[in-house]
Amino acid sequence: MQLNDELQFQTVFVNKRKEIPLYSAWVARDFGDRKYKGKINAKGLRTFSNYPKDVYFLYKAFLSPAPVLHIVGPHHFLRVQNRTVKIYSNAPSVTLAVNGTNLGMKRNGEYRHANGVVINNVFAWEGALRPGRNSVVASTSPGRKEQALLYFSPDGRPGSMPEDSGLVANLHSASTKNTPHFIDIPAQNQWGFYSDFDGNGDNTFDVLPNELAGAGWISTRRQSDRPQASSITFSLLADADVFVMTNKDDADGVLPAGRFQSTGVAGRWRNKCFGWACSSFC
Repeated sequence: MQLNDELQFQTVFVNKRKEIPLYSAWVARDFGDRKYKGKINAKGLRTFSNYPKDVYFLYKAFLSPAPVLHIVGPHHFLRVQNRTVKIYSNAPSVTLAVNGTNLGMKRNGEYRHANGVVINNVFAWEGALRPGRNSVVASTSPGRKEQALLYFSPDGRPGSMPEDSGLVANLHSASTKNTPHFIDIPAQNQWGFYSDFDGNGDNTFDVLPNELAGAGWISTRRQSDRPQASSITFSLLADADVFVMTNKDDADGVLPAGRFQSTGVAGRWRNKCFGWACSSFC
């Protein structure tokens, strides 16, 4: 869908075809709709919790006179196979650095769609990410910068991505269908925690509990999907507070006696865009 938007926006905002007298985005924000998948219609430019999607910044790059610089998918913290870094910006040129290495400057209009069409306000660097943790910095003149931390796993399997956090080791899942990865990035509001997060605000906190501010996390595929549910084991290389989230109403969420104690902290967890579930932390 995103590639389609990039292409269609050239017709609407750049070439301005005369046979298109009017263009309008249908809805600015996801909204409650019982007729659509039960609860949420997710066709907005922002999520139900008002987190701006990538397409929001693409619109802004064409329609706003203010400078726009956005690293696409900062919430898409774990990339598998795809090493490309993409930027949305209305700047004449953008420079990208990854892990302190300058990957060069791209000019606006240099990027091409697969069919050869020139795509304005979109910049892309193929093969930019290395296995493991990547510090990505996009910059434009005069001194505007945007930063993101992204992980790249070549094939999504254990051992394909080095664990270089210095905190977690021997990370293992009991299920071969659910590979865990330690994501050493500060957790944020509106971001997913599962590696199959789809970017639309499902399986995430609306507002992160204060106790989790700045914490990294062990990311798996959705544990709420029974076929891929799994137990996780790991070793700590340094002293750290460990929090485990459980669903209060889930009998399987009972923690081992004597190993954990309840913090008394509860949060609002958005479950697959279809409603809310209360969670507690231990």
